Amino acid sequence: MKNKNKLLLLFITLNLILTGCTSYEDKIVAEVKPGTTKEPTHFEDVIPWETYRDENGFIINDKVVQFDEEEEEPIIEEIVAPEVVVTPEPTVEPTPESTPEPTPIIIGETHFFAYLKRESNFYNTCACEGEEVKYVIAPFQKGLVLEEGDTDCYVQDEDMNYGFIDKNNLEYLPDTYVEIDLSEQVLELYKNHDVILTTLVVTGKDSTPTRIGYFPIKYKTTDRTLTDNKTYWSDVDYWMPFDGGIGLHDEYRWRSTYGPDANHSVNGSHGCVNMPLDAARTTYENVEQGDMVLVHK
Repeated sequence: MKNKNKLLLLFITLNLILTGCTSYEDKIVAEVKPGTTKEPTHFEDVIPWETYRDENGFIINDKVVQFDEEEEEPIIEEIVAPEVVVTPEPTVEPTPESTPEPTPIIIGETHFFAYLKRESNFYNTCACEGEEVKYVIAPFQKGLVLEEGDTDCYVQDEDMNYGFIDKNNLEYLPDTYVEIDLSEQVLELYKNHDVILTTLVVTGKDSTPTRIGYFPIKYKTTDRTLTDNKTYWSDVDYWMPFDGGIGLHDEYRWRSTYGPDANHSVNGSHGCVNMPLDAARTTYENVEQGDMVLVHK
């Protein structure tokens, strides 16, 4: 028993030496004294007693706080959020609306051809500049409109003269029409603004003239006999009337000469427009009921 007590005393003494306490009581104080400032000898002593131990002294949080060596206060590093630079969107100035320029008239395009609805003065200058008259143009003459103003049109007539005409006296010609020049004894067929046929013809003689004017084609047909029920009968392959009993048709069975050489004043028709067979066929194939026929001198 005595030996056992000696061994126990030796074990306690060694334990006190290893823990740094001079006595068993000092060890008790080191473990239970809160807020100790002595150098900690156990891992638990780096945890503040008041905050992380319960009433029985047990650790209740596994959070480890770093202490400053001198003040034993936790070092809290401030996290600064990076500065966000916001670049403002560029200001777009509104573009002022511009007035579109008028589309210029292109000189020489056939869809600007027009005819005179009535007799009209042909001026050297526009009406607003004094109305100097060059001459008078007969109705149903054709002209090329080069420029259209508020009250006048700048026109090239068929004699290649240039001047101004009151725009109220003009009417533009359509895409498709037939033009007959009585003075030249020539027929031209326009389609989509282009001349697709030019041919010599024979019109009415002086006693039965072909009337000037602007007429619609009434209808078209083939294989007809034309007659006045008195002295005239004529079989034709293509027939296109436009002015009462006056029309376009072929006349090749007894006529072989066309144009000015046919002397239409004497040897002309009863008013119809006589055409070579091929020209009559082309015209028939490219016109429809309602297409216009312009007849002028």
